[in-house]
Amino acid sequence: MATTKKRCTKCGETKPLEDFAIHGLKTNGDVKRGSRCKPCSNADERKRVADRKAEGKGPDYAGLRNRREAAKLGITLEQYLTVTAADCDVCGAESGGAGQRNSAYVHRQTGKVTGTVCRMCAAALGYLAHDPERLKRALQLLDPKRSVAAD
Repeated sequence: MATTKKRCTKCGETKPLEDFAIHGLKTNGDVKRGSRCKPCSNADERKRVADRKAEGKGPDYAGLRNRREAAKLGITLEQYLTVTAADCDVCGAESGGAGQRNSAYVHRQTGKVTGTVCRMCAAALGYLAHDPERLKRALQLLDPKRSVAAD
């Protein structure tokens, strides 16, 4: 006869099996359940994470992302942070404005970091396929003296 309830080793309450996390399978094929109920396990995990944050040992996801990006670009972390903190080289948008940081612009042919761009300018350069000739033609369209219709 299969049991439908289990006693939590933390709070001591007897609860339905659904209140205990599944930890795999036993050798006989039965489901192996945790010794603590989900609410007790969750509370312990929240306390553990809060204690680690208080000790300054919490995960540093932003630092990890910055180090990974710098390594991918072949520059030091300090160089990467300097580039991403700079204003956009195209429009002058400040880094960090509207919750965004600027990005390092990588030249498509050389693979080298050549400047800093905001999200909008990076999208514009992408739409122009990073082609200087396309950009020149786009600039010609913006010329106010240009007219297609006969005057």
